[in-house]
Amino acid sequence: MTGAMIGTSDVDYKIGRRSARLAGYGSSSMTMLENKPNGAGLVTFKYRRFGTEAQTDWKVEYITDQGGSWTQVGSAFTAPSTNEVQTFSGEINTSRPVRIRIVRATADGNTVYKRLNIDNIKVMDYYDFYHSEPKNVNGNQITITGGNANYSLTGENSTIPNTGFTPSFHRRLTLLGEGPWTFQITNANAGWAAYKQGNTWYAYEMLNGTASFTVYAAKNAEIELLTGSGGDPGTVPVTLSHFSATLTAQNYVQLTWISQSESNLMGYNVYRSTNEELSSAIQICPMIAGTNTSMAQTYTYNDKELVEDGTYYYWLQSVDLDGTTGFHGPVSVVFSINGDEGAPSIPTATKLDNAYPNPFNPNTTIRYQLKDPGKVKIDIYNLKGHPVRSFSRCHDAAGRYSIVWDGSDSSGNALPSGVYLYKMSSGGYNAIKKLVLQK
Repeated sequence: MTGAMIGTSDVDYKIGRRSARLAGYGSSSMTMLENKPNGAGLVTFKYRRFGTEAQTDWKVEYITDQGGSWTQVGSAFTAPSTNEVQTFSGEINTSRPVRIRIVRATADGNTVYKRLNIDNIKVMDYYDFYHSEPKNVNGNQITITGGNANYSLTGENSTIPNTGFTPSFHRRLTLLGEGPWTFQITNANAGWAAYKQGNTWYAYEMLNGTASFTVYAAKNAEIELLTGSGGDPGTVPVTLSHFSATLTAQNYVQLTWISQSESNLMGYNVYRSTNEELSSAIQICPMIAGTNTSMAQTYTYNDKELVEDGTYYYWLQSVDLDGTTGFHGPVSVVFSINGDEGAPSIPTATKLDNAYPNPFNPNTTIRYQLKDPGKVKIDIYNLKGHPVRSFSRCHDAAGRYSIVWDGSDSSGNALPSGVYLYKMSSGGYNAIKKLVLQK
């Protein structure tokens, strides 16, 4: 503080035990000592004249470039010649680290006190993407649940592996919080959405203009987000039109994928996990050689090594000759060691199955079947009818799928014991069942 001090006297206006008292002459000011992370949105504070002194004009300014130019927030203000408390309110709206100061609006050489008390300063965080709030950017409606996100302060966009891909959105993001973060992106003119984590691209073909995916990462993760058209952006060697997992009559898991074109492709690796996190998946077979043809090619691989009941998730990794890789999936299948003789490998009806376990604590698996490719939405409600959690998935093949719910709401807060409803919506199909969270 310059020409300022902490006011604790009976004459000082203060809400608690102390407030800031600015002298009101010369270069009197109050400045933050450090940058505030997570930016700044709305700035408010209370102010009133000190005693009965005459007043001068003040202004609020902020800076984001570590000592460059200051930018004024809102309008200049002057305390009235009464004891009426005033409220300053102004918006900065930047997600960059920010520093704020309150300074004389018109500096002069006057040495007469025109003191001002300021108290209850509040600076709201500001995010480029707020949890569960859709944001329109370049024709993309982007909704992130699980935490907030900001445009990254570090690094530059990497080169898109597919040189024929035309991006409509391409930015690095910092995902704030502990995740996981679920993205839902809608763009009627974009065919693909993708994100890059580490050195790997994860691409998702849009269905009816929408793609949904979940990012599992450590706290405050850095990713690169991309949407656009021109084929799978994350892989040069191969363009897939189909990837599915089904049970055969012999109770094996058959993986099927169809490539529309391949060039400079070394081959495919198959990965499997018991959950939806790619980081936990293991490679289950030697590389399957590519055909490098411009014609559609169908591949199959049978997983014969399952020995325990459960839901299994599969990814397909394409590897080109220069080492570039890309992942597709996951697709999932519910496996029983005893099999189910006479049961079809592909569902004949779209259906919401019973969750298991039920009652549950802390996790339960919500299972469902699709007879055709399509979008699925699972909404969870409390008994008052208030939504507490929502999941969206896009599946490019018929099959049996599942979602694991950990008993938390959309903000990651643990929900209390009780009865909950879970609803499945897919096309014209809707169904509701009950769940009991028992702690």
